[in-house]
Amino acid sequence: MPPDFELSMLAWIGYAFAGLLLVRLISSPYLIWKEDQERIRELECRLDGPNQQIRERLAQTMASSRIQLADGVSAFNHFVLSYEAKENHKPNAVFVLMRQMEPMNSLKERFMGDREFAKLWDKHYSESLAWFFRIPVRSDYEDHGEFLVDMLRNDYTDMNKSYRALMDWLLASPSEQS
Repeated sequence: MPPDFELSMLAWIGYAFAGLLLVRLISSPYLIWKEDQERIRELECRLDGPNQQIRERLAQTMASSRIQLADGVSAFNHFVLSYEAKENHKPNAVFVLMRQMEPMNSLKERFMGDREFAKLWDKHYSESLAWFFRIPVRSDYEDHGEFLVDMLRNDYTDMNKSYRALMDWLLASPSEQS
């Protein structure tokens, strides 16, 4: 074997070792960054676990509140429509109406931050009150025949529209409203 061969083999081995060392030095920041990213993701998942559970519970609570409020609005609407036929002549009508509203008050406050809901709620509430308090106070409805027909055509239509819009909002999924 020529003496240059051993020297050149030693040089090639040195070059290969230096190349591997150079590749390792160049790639080490990337490998450290990649390992850090995996660790960060793992820690974020660990931290976000309770938050995710809270968000899920909140979503379930809001969905339940929407359904309860929709039931309450439906019962209130039915009450307003049926009250005029039976008990309108009673002097405590305002108190009876407010008693009907009580169960919905805490539920509606959960949604009042939403502008669209607040607008729909206020419109339906005002339409319902307009319907409720424009009904003749006397119990002899025959004297008010034309007034009642006109009221049924106009006020009921407005109240029904506002009721439908509010119910559509309550029963729509929150993602559709965004």
